[in-house]
Amino acid sequence: MATNGQDVPHGDVHAVSGASATQDANAPVSTSNSTGKIDKAHSGNGPEKTEAEIYHERVGCGLFWAVGKFRPTNYMILCQRPLNGDLRKPNYNNDYIAPLFRDHLMPARKFLYSLPFANSIYKYVVEEVLGAHGMINYVDARTAWIDDIVKQAQWQGITQVVVIAAGYCTRAYRLKTGSTQFFEVDLPQVSQKKIDLVDAVIPDKQKFPRPEYVGADLATTPVAEALTTHGFDPSKPTLFTCEGILCYLPQGAVDGLMRQISALAAPGSRVCFDALHRDHMDGRVHNRGFSCGVEALKARGEPLLSSFECTPPGIQEYFQPLHWKLTELLSPKDMTEKRFKHLQWREKRPPMLPFESYVLLEKLEGASESKALPEITNITASTAPIAESAHEVAPTEAAPSAPEAAAA
Repeated sequence: MATNGQDVPHGDVHAVSGASATQDANAPVSTSNSTGKIDKAHSGNGPEKTEAEIYHERVGCGLFWAVGKFRPTNYMILCQRPLNGDLRKPNYNNDYIAPLFRDHLMPARKFLYSLPFANSIYKYVVEEVLGAHGMINYVDARTAWIDDIVKQAQWQGITQVVVIAAGYCTRAYRLKTGSTQFFEVDLPQVSQKKIDLVDAVIPDKQKFPRPEYVGADLATTPVAEALTTHGFDPSKPTLFTCEGILCYLPQGAVDGLMRQISALAAPGSRVCFDALHRDHMDGRVHNRGFSCGVEALKARGEPLLSSFECTPPGIQEYFQPLHWKLTELLSPKDMTEKRFKHLQWREKRPPMLPFESYVLLEKLEGASESKALPEITNITASTAPIAESAHEVAPTEAAPSAPEAAAA
């Protein structure tokens, strides 16, 4: 529900103008719950919710919607990314540019956060009142985890990093080493806004090197075309990051994006992303924070639309036909142990969002991608009643558009 690494003006939430093409042309990808309310009859395959659960979800949904009513979700994530650092919590991420973006875009919040206990109150409301336990740690850990992947990739000789739906991602300015070239892909108008923001906040281009800004609508422009026209070399191993974006795309758009990345990626390339758990999407598992967030995002026109079976067999089954091997899959508990060793995992009050996992894959040597690549037939859109919308799947090989602003 939160995003980082990609920001969508329409919310870290992602306004998607196009979808992908692994499904039949003109096949709608949709889920529906026309009432826009939480309904026991729409509880999926899991156990029915109690009246108390429904009440708390509705209250939390209303508060979550009210808190973010006048700000897109990517702004909210931009506020959450530095929060652990502001609170001086152990092992917080090192994104020192995010607060600069936040204060420039939201000067009133700059004043608010300077007040005593303001940050503690904000975290309490998000995690205790709304029930999104682990939300702040999730944003923090995801930031640090991808930071580490970017740094390790460069250290191991990868010299191209592609940030899909870049939004307020700051890695190109903080982490570039040597001859590495970063490419930030987003809609043309979003890329221009990012350029203006960066020039205003960190004008020193020597200290903060600029990436190659790739302004393209991936709904109409293939990923390969968008990148190669900006100097991308498909013969070189590349790291692709998809942070906080995939769950806001229709499942067919996710499938198409992954196929296009796979077709473009040289052997030895890597791709990393955060993955929403399918068992929460389809109702097999209930979580108050998830339900509140889903309903609030849907009410704001930013529904969650896709998910993954976040087990090693589930990820491998999806990506093996695309010639990727799974190198890291961190569950919420795994991530807690990796990033926050001082915290103890609790099922009822988890220190990390319990419905997001973290995936890193590597392109196999000797794999050649072609249009004859076997179709993925077992990945379908979730039927969970959490998103009221119908997205047309673009014909042929069109990929999804990168949301209007990448997750913070």
